[in-house]
Amino acid sequence: CIMGGWEQRQIIGHRNLEELQNILDRYSSRVRKEDCLDLPEKIFLERNYELTPEQEFHYNNIRQEFMTELENGEIWTVARAAERYMRLQQIMDGFLMVDGKTTRIPTNKINLVKDVVENSDRKIVIWAKYYESMDIVSDALREMGIKFQEYSGRKNEKQKDEAKHLFKTDPTVQVMVANRSMDRGHNLTEGKISFWYTIPESLDSHDQSNDRFHRAGQDEEVFVIYAVTKNKADRKVLN
Repeated sequence: CIMGGWEQRQIIGHRNLEELQNILDRYSSRVRKEDCLDLPEKIFLERNYELTPEQEFHYNNIRQEFMTELENGEIWTVARAAERYMRLQQIMDGFLMVDGKTTRIPTNKINLVKDVVENSDRKIVIWAKYYESMDIVSDALREMGIKFQEYSGRKNEKQKDEAKHLFKTDPTVQVMVANRSMDRGHNLTEGKISFWYTIPESLDSHDQSNDRFHRAGQDEEVFVIYAVTKNKADRKVLN
């Protein structure tokens, strides 16, 4: 890696990649999943929504802050850009965080969750990045009378194991609300729908999460559904 940025702590490039690959090839081999498994299709769908007036107001205010900073010549690091996107992401998920205090704002995105859950009898994992986003989804599911479990870092290992067990074995538990703490090391072939409430920035986490379903033992089509706006920041990340 070529290091740079503040105190030489950021990776700004790579070198000798071909030499590294040649070394690795001596001791490893790679077989792609599609070359050795006959799996059902993985189908990608989008469900679009519009920001509510309150979301639009806060979104535009923050976006204008960003533009002003750039016009004033301020230099953005990768970390700073990520923090700015995180604020927009939270607004799109349905909440604001100011000075450590969280305030919910109306969001049409939650209606997409309700629509998918109401119109499917398949098991669904809903991926949300923030705990507040998970709570917004969970509250909606409770109002609908839907049985669900949560898998996240705020649960201890015993609670997480129990949540996964119930999702896999209890036919009355339709939904798992999860964050990226569940994106690796789990076999969730009982699940058939991967619903992205928060569009992930990490392609690796995205692929790993979807492949909790699409793996050996899956006997049905897997649907990957994104809740996404038509022209906001989450659309650019998804593209």
